[in-house]
Amino acid sequence: MRIKGVLIFLGALAALLVLSCIGLRYFLGIRFEVRKAEMGTHGNRPVSAPLGVVRAVAPGSSAATATDSVGIHAFNEIYAAIGVQPQDFERWENAHGMYSQGVDATGAMLAPGYPILSKVASMYIDPVTLTSAETSALVQECQRAILNSANESAKHELGAIGALAEKALSNSAVIEFGHP
Repeated sequence: MRIKGVLIFLGALAALLVLSCIGLRYFLGIRFEVRKAEMGTHGNRPVSAPLGVVRAVAPGSSAATATDSVGIHAFNEIYAAIGVQPQDFERWENAHGMYSQGVDATGAMLAPGYPILSKVASMYIDPVTLTSAETSALVQECQRAILNSANESAKHELGAIGALAEKALSNSAVIEFGHP
């Protein structure tokens, strides 16, 4: 009986809160908004936590020892530059599984012409460490993708990834794509 009374009181309190918010909006023009928390800013635009991180690592070492990295915020825009839309990821995973690394049994790629960017698309599942040859190929793929992109954020991130790959090669390191 006592619990029922408490529930009725809480319901009445919630109704009063809703009516108060409606009244404030109607009479005073005050609006209440619930917004996603922002992690910081980059210039004048908000920046959230990266969806992925690209790191330069020495062969045989762990990503924890990496000193240079690039955060990936424009994941969809980067892949749009190479012809892969968000729904394409879902279709690919349904057809070939999450661990295909962007290549199916016949050799077809998630992003035709971009074997490295196809391979690392699943970085959010497990980290993907490239070989030295793949790190070198990544530089070329980033340069081609920049030319195809209409999105400035994607161009910036692809440029930073390519530059990191060049730096890694000059230091006898390789690139690892992973989660933050």
